[in-house]
Amino acid sequence: MSEMLLWLWKKHKTVAIKKMNLFCTFCHKPQGEVYRLIASSPSICICNQCITDGWLILSDKPDYVPRDLQFEVSDSNLDPELRCSFCHKPSKKVGRMISTTSNSAICEECLDACSLMLIQEEKQN
Repeated sequence: MSEMLLWLWKKHKTVAIKKMNLFCTFCHKPQGEVYRLIASSPSICICNQCITDGWLILSDKPDYVPRDLQFEVSDSNLDPELRCSFCHKPSKKVGRMISTTSNSAICEECLDACSLMLIQEEKQN
């Protein structure tokens, strides 16, 4: 797991972050309408459902259609200027990413780190 995302995960367990009006950068649902949000900053967050949707899309499930979202798989060949909204690495350094029409993107590595955070939290509860 990325050290930065691990630090952010620990930081976001504080009461202060829970009181902010956060929303998922990908589906735009507010914090109160989703099970969990993982943030790289107060303005860049992803909810548990978008994490799941992202993995299902990247795994090339032929029959999977994400909730009313316009997700697309991007790679360095399609958009070399695209950067991950979480780690800020360009697509040429991370490979495939999930992006949306709202110019939000998350790379496979950050998506994996977010998934692990959710799994670890579930095991602790």
